[in-house]
Parts: sequence; structure tokens; C-alpha cells
Amino acid sequence: MDKIKIAHSFSRAAASYDSAAYFQRDMGLQLLSMLSEYSESLSVSHCVDLGCGTGFFKEKLTDFYPGCNYLGVDLAEGMLRFLKKTIENYSSNKSFLLCSDAENIALKNQSVDVVFSNMAVQWCENLPKLFSEFNRILKPGGVVGLTTLGPQTLIELKKSWCAVDDRVHVNQFIGLESWRDAIGLSGLVIEAERVALPVLQFESVRQLLKELKLIGAHNVNEGRPQSLHSKAYIHALYKAYELFKEGEKFPATYEVYSFILRKSAD
Repeated sequence: MDKIKIAHSFSRAAASYDSAAYFQRDMGLQLLSMLSEYSESLSVSHCVDLGCGTGFFKEKLTDFYPGCNYLGVDLAEGMLRFLKKTIENYSSNKSFLLCSDAENIALKNQSVDVVFSNMAVQWCENLPKLFSEFNRILKPGGVVGLTTLGPQTLIELKKSWCAVDDRVHVNQFIGLESWRDAIGLSGLVIEAERVALPVLQFESVRQLLKELKLIGAHNVNEGRPQSLHSKAYIHALYKAYELFKEGEKFPATYEVYSFILRKSAD
């Protein structure tokens, strides 16, 4: 995946992201509930919100870890600019923002107690490097809570596009075993793991495509089409998606992996 294109795509979507990110928020709230079970005994002075986006979880994290330093990290500068306008309205001086790649986080060794990352690291390709970075920045006994997406995500849309042509129209994500293997190599321990296949319902395929655009989830894979689609082309997609229609709704499946990881206290 092209990291520059990913960053630009989400930067452009900063103003519209919150209007369509209801699913991402729901997954993040579930993750926060999981994380609370495994980090409530920690004394948290530094909490990283990796892939913080517009900062929806900032207050929730600082409420749960009172007095902590909040560090919002994102690859998309546009997201951070959007969040900075919000943070300037707070009286707390314990909020910091950092534009950085998750696979090369610009933080000191053993400087973080908790990493919270909701629906962000699916854009990473070098999973061993990602988890090596988590292990590096975490203090002994520190915890990571993350959600990510698997290859069955938007399977209906993928199959519908396959009926139209052989190009890559939908983002491709990494499977569960690869995540487990990379975590194991890093030395982090899986404290909890969940796999879910939530299905969202849409009034139309057009609505689905519009919401993907609003959150910035554009196709960034190699083999993607390089030009805009004609009306006839899009109509062919709509017709193919009719095979998946359930009553009056169009389903869109997501494959969600949730992990709680811990660094050894030794």
C-alpha cells in the first residue's frame, strides 16, 4: 500500500470523517471496554492514541486514565490539524500530537504505558516491524489494545466488482494468522483476542460507496483502476450487488480482529 496516498486520502476526509464513522466508533468503544479490563491496575502516565484521526477517543482515554499525558499519533497531517483545533479549546496542557508512521514511531524506548489503536493498523504491511515498535516504546508491563480489519472485509463489494472486471477495486487486508505470527515474533503476549463479522446494512450501494469516501477509505492497492468509472460501469456494479440484497437492504460485511497485548514486566 502507498503510505503517501493513504495519508493524503485521510487528510482530505478530516472534515467529513465523523459524519460517517459510526461503525469505527462502535468498534473503538468495544475495544476500550476490553482494554479497561486489562489495564485498570496500571499506573498510566503516558497513553498513545495511534491512528487518532479526529480525536473521538481523546476524552474517553483521558477520563479512564486521569492525569495521563495523551499523545495523538496519526500518519495524516490533515487529521491532526483538525484535532489540534479541538485540543486548543481544552485547558489541559497534557495533550500532544505527533505525525508519525506506526511502523516507525518517533517515540523513545520504554516511554509509553498504554497504546490504543482503533481501525488504523490495517494500513500497515510490515507487521513484524509494527509490533516490534510497540514492544520498543512500551514500558515493562505496558498494554496495547487494537482493532484491525481482515480479508473478508467488504466481501460483497469485492465479489460484485469481480463480476465487472479483474481490477483491484477494494482494499486488501491481512489474515488473522499473519497477525498472530507477527505478535509472537515481537515478544508481546496476547491477553485477549476477538474475531467478529459484523454486517452493516445500507439503503443502496451508492450509500455504501459514499460513506467509504467520507471516511477516506479509498482504494490504495496496486492494480487499482487509474481513471474514473463511467456511469455504465457503475451501473454494472450496482446490478452485480443485487445478488447480495437482503429484503430492501444491501449488506456490507466487515471482518474485525481485536487484540489486547501485554509486554512482559521482566
